Amino acid sequence: MKTSFCLALTFVFSTHVSLADTAADVEVLPQQKFMKLLESYKFKLEPGDRKLLVDFVQQVPEPNPELAKLQKALGDADKALDARHFFAILDLEGSQSVCSKLTDHSDPLLRFVVNLYLTKAGDDNAATAIHKLIHSEKPTLPQKRLIKTFCLAYGIRAESDSSKQISELLVALADKAPKLKPGDIAPSFKATDISGKSLDSEQLKGRIVLLHFWASFCGPCMAQMDDVIDEVKGFPPDKVVIIFVSLDFDRQAFDKALKKHEFPGRNVLSEAGVGGDIPRAYGVNFIPYDVIIDIQGIVRSKSIKDIPELLSGEAAPKTAKPGKESALTR
Repeated sequence: MKTSFCLALTFVFSTHVSLADTAADVEVLPQQKFMKLLESYKFKLEPGDRKLLVDFVQQVPEPNPELAKLQKALGDADKALDARHFFAILDLEGSQSVCSKLTDHSDPLLRFVVNLYLTKAGDDNAATAIHKLIHSEKPTLPQKRLIKTFCLAYGIRAESDSSKQISELLVALADKAPKLKPGDIAPSFKATDISGKSLDSEQLKGRIVLLHFWASFCGPCMAQMDDVIDEVKGFPPDKVVIIFVSLDFDRQAFDKALKKHEFPGRNVLSEAGVGGDIPRAYGVNFIPYDVIIDIQGIVRSKSIKDIPELLSGEAAPKTAKPGKESALTR
């Protein structure tokens, strides 16, 4: 079960923001403030926009509870539309046609969100629109902070990513096929764990490496965490390196999860979510997500259950395929 990365958000409000700042310059919102602001945020709809949404919702064969709320909200022509109701359509089949007709909407946050979804579908013009919105001074300060927080949730590096990089990232996130397959050379990485010790993938060769990507805001991750820990804690540390890579933005939530669970091995806090160096290099587009790397630095599996077989030596490494250079790797 996949979880939405836009639930992972942290940091604090900045109290000193110049009028010339863009979304790239402001601080992101803490998760609770982000969710609270989104819950109260409303989109003003022109009659044509409202009819567009009404017609689309009526064509959905099996409306879910969220769509029912949206349909009810659309029935009042005098009221603005709650953002959370609008978001109910975005993952539905056919929503791309709706998004494409809202790219000129007056609300910059609505334009940003629909262009996110269009970019994931391969629209380069939408990626250009996202880049312009990130670097525009026109949105209000709350809108800039919402945009910046969405960037962080989707792994967009607002300060530095070009429109091409934004396009490559979002298309890769939308791709259901894994970026790395068994036999590919594992991307090299360097990191610092939460104890301050360095990690270098080159120095880990000779041992099996497990990368377990998770986050405290991910319901499936936390529901499975005790089972994952029970499964890996018996592996010999001289033969298996266990690395838990958290995509959390909220350090307090991360620390709370660490106190609740006795994590074996090493812990790395990405601090940039799916946009962190390791998640980008390994093409992480949902969590929980596992990568098993053999003693020669070759990707062997996505399942922890395959580690005992590697330990037994029954699955001898095959010739490595040249690793594809990632569009997400800097």
